[in-house]
Amino acid sequence: MITWESRELALPDANGSIYASFFDAVASGAASEVLINRVLAPNPDALLPGQTSGPILGQVWDPLIDYSTFLPDAGVDVLVVRLGASIDIPLPPLGSLLCNPLAPGKSFVGAPGSPIMLPLPLDCTLIGIPLCAQGLSANASLTLFTNALEVTLGTL
Repeated sequence: MITWESRELALPDANGSIYASFFDAVASGAASEVLINRVLAPNPDALLPGQTSGPILGQVWDPLIDYSTFLPDAGVDVLVVRLGASIDIPLPPLGSLLCNPLAPGKSFVGAPGSPIMLPLPLDCTLIGIPLCAQGLSANASLTLFTNALEVTLGTL
């Protein structure tokens, strides 16, 4: 549900009769959800939902790749987010590809072990659409996939 909040601010002219109106779109009424998609090794259960309560429209979501348990000398972490549910394509020795590479989405790069900060748009058409998020970590000679997060964006 989208609601509009109206605010008025008096901007007085000579007789004090000019007003400016501001409208904010506020989405409400849909829960967010993050489920860890655990797969068999070598995909470590290393992509975690982060400290926030969930992926909420209009907020920043902070999933974390705990690379220390499977690639201690990682130089970079990448979070891939794609529309749609996860898939399962084994790619040994890298792990299993769980996000559909042909689906629309984005990739986010971060320092190893640091939360990857994703600004989520205030776009109510995204409510209830499944997203797949999968991490990978890389050093100079190796790239390994993590588990995936099954994501549903919400407003609560």
